[in-house]
Amino acid sequence: MWKTRKSKDILPVLFAETNNSSSIRGSRHAAALVWKGNIVSVGHNKLKSHPAMCQFHRKGQIFLHAEVDCILRAINLGYQDVFPKCELYVVRARAKSGLLGDSEPCEGCKQFISAVKIKEVYWS
Repeated sequence: MWKTRKSKDILPVLFAETNNSSSIRGSRHAAALVWKGNIVSVGHNKLKSHPAMCQFHRKGQIFLHAEVDCILRAINLGYQDVFPKCELYVVRARAKSGLLGDSEPCEGCKQFISAVKIKEVYWS
């Protein structure tokens, strides 16, 4: 379930989306949910909280992660029934250099992703 893959189509688009993210601990993250080859939702890390973050993340790390933001947006758009058929992509840009960084989801995000039954997750 947890793997990395370089995608010529998704990762460059998503990397550009990191410019819309808040810089948290020196990084900007963005996530995209893909169904049938189309991006159906994009999320960014934000300096705000959400009840889902409190449930799945350790104390002190409750700012909204890009993965959770993306999934919540997809739920609001009505895509929750196709989550098992979707792929989630996550990228990280280092705030100072703008270079691509490792963006493996944290344990709390992994739990949240598993809870909504997304099976395929790729990160930079």
